[in-house]
Amino acid sequence: MATENTECTEKTLCVLIRTKRICSVSSVANNKMSQDLFGNSAKNKLDRMAAAMRTLHKALIDQTQREYERSHGKVTSPYTLFALVTSDPAFAWLQPMTRLIVEMEDLVGRKEKPPTEPEVAEMRKRIDGLLESKGEAFSDKYLGLLQSSPEIAVENGKLRATLRGL
Repeated sequence: MATENTECTEKTLCVLIRTKRICSVSSVANNKMSQDLFGNSAKNKLDRMAAAMRTLHKALIDQTQREYERSHGKVTSPYTLFALVTSDPAFAWLQPMTRLIVEMEDLVGRKEKPPTEPEVAEMRKRIDGLLESKGEAFSDKYLGLLQSSPEIAVENGKLRATLRGL
């Protein structure tokens, strides 16, 4: 009888340990799934940050294009605009933001390991630094447009709301 009880106890203990392990693994998987489902994963956060930055970037390009067209005439095609954005001095001030967006999108699309929370925090810090560092070509122009363009102010507000929501 004693051996039977011991076996039963050992089997029960073994089943409990297995069940506990399965529950623990399941709990971790459910936590990761809920993070992705509700947009709390580092990848989803970076994706939302990048989307808000792209929208602001587009508004800045549009504003710069309007200023450019006052001096140089209408930009006649998207290809011409692309060439201007990538190489014309009137658009050069946007390059730091363009590079930061590309870096965020590279992190989001990275295959070997998903983005981490410290990388999200670093990107937030870099966004704040880009938008707020006085004395830099980008931020000086940006802060001026923020004061003069309602469209830029609205997109800035949306970006800030996105960052606060993370």
